[in-house]
Amino acid sequence: YAIVRLRFPGKNIVLGSALATAMFPPISIIGPLFNIWRYTGLFDTWTGLVLPYMTLTLPLAIWTLSAFFKKIPWDLEKAARVDGATPFQAFLQIIVPLAAPGIFTAAILVFIFMITTEPQPASASAEGSARLLKRPRPVVRPWRPDGNAD
Repeated sequence: YAIVRLRFPGKNIVLGSALATAMFPPISIIGPLFNIWRYTGLFDTWTGLVLPYMTLTLPLAIWTLSAFFKKIPWDLEKAARVDGATPFQAFLQIIVPLAAPGIFTAAILVFIFMITTEPQPASASAEGSARLLKRPRPVVRPWRPDGNAD
């Protein structure tokens, strides 16, 4: 929200770096990331799994949400301020409900991007203890021809 509404030096640099990060292929960082995580002790930890996902999905969320926030009229926020709302109240009661479809769209897109990036969790966890999605176990034990279950 702040990237869209506020004027500050380097605004275009922030958006450009987010775009450059989004264009970077995630598979190309697995080797160096594995070495960095091994040396820093983040290998096979939740932190070591979440950090790359946050880094790779944040640009997608920034670009999606900035497009939605640009479409919300600035006059609605000004009218709320004239009516006596604080900036936080105007954001919470006016902007967030109008941006809810964009927030949910960004969440869905980020989730789909995260799930389809399969090599990332495989390289961040040796035994699978820090994986976000675990393979479900069968409810019924398999049957063998000799009549015994496994």
